[in-house]
Amino acid sequence: MNNPEMKSRMTAVFLLWIMFGLTPGFAYSQDNFYAGKTVTLIATTAPGGTGDLRVRAMAPFFKKHLQGNPTVVVEYISGGGGRKGANHLYNKVRPDGLTIGSNIGGLFLQQIFGAKGIEFDGRKFEYLGGPAIDNPVCALTKASGITSIEKWFAAKEPVKLGGVGPGGTASDVARIVQAALNLPIKVVEPYKGTADIKLASEGGELAGGTGGARGGGRATLPGGAGRVEQFGG
Repeated sequence: MNNPEMKSRMTAVFLLWIMFGLTPGFAYSQDNFYAGKTVTLIATTAPGGTGDLRVRAMAPFFKKHLQGNPTVVVEYISGGGGRKGANHLYNKVRPDGLTIGSNIGGLFLQQIFGAKGIEFDGRKFEYLGGPAIDNPVCALTKASGITSIEKWFAAKEPVKLGGVGPGGTASDVARIVQAALNLPIKVVEPYKGTADIKLASEGGELAGGTGGARGGGRATLPGGAGRVEQFGG
């Protein structure tokens, strides 16, 4: 990237989701750049969720495949549907190549829409890529009583789904489904992440939530998942 101003604002390396297929240029053409150093992976979602799982799963691959075999640690900066972590990366992290962030792609749509709390410019991050494509699903507990899409349409009260805030999959997918199908839905937010949404569903505070799923099948919610309605993918 040749723009000096853009370069000066770059906050290390930012990922939509972490992957380990690094290019030679990422190592700044120095085989020993990372030797004896620590690389920090910043997870912008709360511990226990899918985003956290991906970050921790990729950590050993970074250590193995980065020249110099650096120490790799995971740091959690969650909140605001990923805003808090993205703002931190953009404003507080040195652009020295030693910090890698992960976030949700939908967060950058919030910047385009002019959402509040955005203190970063997504165009000025440098991207590595993403390891997976999720198919969003809505998962409801058996206790909710919603065992079919017909029962959902007939619900007398809005079905409470947990969200993490605008820009997060749990919130955005629920609102898209509500707008597209006119289903009775109330998005309850913000929860820190999908793990908290699952716990709230188990306790009866929520009927369920939305999130990414791969390979089809039933989503896993504490207390047993009810029917899963899959949208897209």
